[in-house]
Amino acid sequence: MRDELTKAVGKPHLSYSSLKYALGDMRLWEMYMRGQLKKESEALTFGTMYDMLLFEPDKAHDKYVVLDDLDIVDTIGGKCPRNTKR
Repeated sequence: MRDELTKAVGKPHLSYSSLKYALGDMRLWEMYMRGQLKKESEALTFGTMYDMLLFEPDKAHDKYVVLDDLDIVDTIGGKCPRNTKR
């Protein structure tokens, strides 16, 4: 059964999210199972980054850019650099 499901839609398992799509629209379900239906939001991006920083920090530094702005903050001065006019 798993082999047939994998061959048909690309995944060997069903998730709760995939079942929600299947109950609503089978075309959307097929797109979801093939990875063609992806949602993007700031919350999902943050969650992905947070998860990667916790569980795969070596991959996180390859995928995301980490800036050290300490030198910039020192040149601006003050405890709250956002509150300055510089």
